[in-house]
Amino acid sequence: MSPKVVPLSPARSTNAALGAGAPHNPFASARVQPGALPFLLPTGQPATHLFREFCELGSRAQVLGPHGSGKSTLLHHLAAEARRSGWRVAWAQQGKASEALPSGRQQRLVVVDGAEQWSARTWRRLESRCARTDSRLLAATHADLGWPTLWHATVTVETAQQVVAHLLRDEATPLPSETHLRTLVEQHNGNLRLALFALYDWFEQRRQSKTPDT
Repeated sequence: MSPKVVPLSPARSTNAALGAGAPHNPFASARVQPGALPFLLPTGQPATHLFREFCELGSRAQVLGPHGSGKSTLLHHLAAEARRSGWRVAWAQQGKASEALPSGRQQRLVVVDGAEQWSARTWRRLESRCARTDSRLLAATHADLGWPTLWHATVTVETAQQVVAHLLRDEATPLPSETHLRTLVEQHNGNLRLALFALYDWFEQRRQSKTPDT
């Protein structure tokens, strides 16, 4: 099955995710899905330098890490940086159709999310197409592809605090305690996305009761 290359499009909310349909809640799915949140370094600073580092790594690079660790968020950040720099960006998906990358003089970037799901044959086809069009490859994966690693994504309590503080920046609700966040991160095995979804009900309860977190 050949990979399908589609243009970069804005992130869309999904009604299947917890919190969909309630955009006023900062932990609704539309607020925490990949592309909706900025990618923050452990220091809390934006990752503006990572695109420059990617450019120095050669023709391909990987973002490595477990589920919900920010890989997709970083991909969206880097794709946006590439577009701002004048690159042509496409997201490759496994599908029935196969579309050639557009020609042109601009730098070209092909982005793959969930690379570990691809077969070796599909990878060979995509890499061949990228070589013919002089396109760079950037992939997010749970399993090491043997490529240069741009970023090894992990979730810490400090990371969770930074993301939650960003989501609550316009709210009067106090931040959840460090103990609460640590428990959520551990309960969800380091999956920050699920931990944020779990805060949906916490936020509703705090807003209704107007009591501080305990």
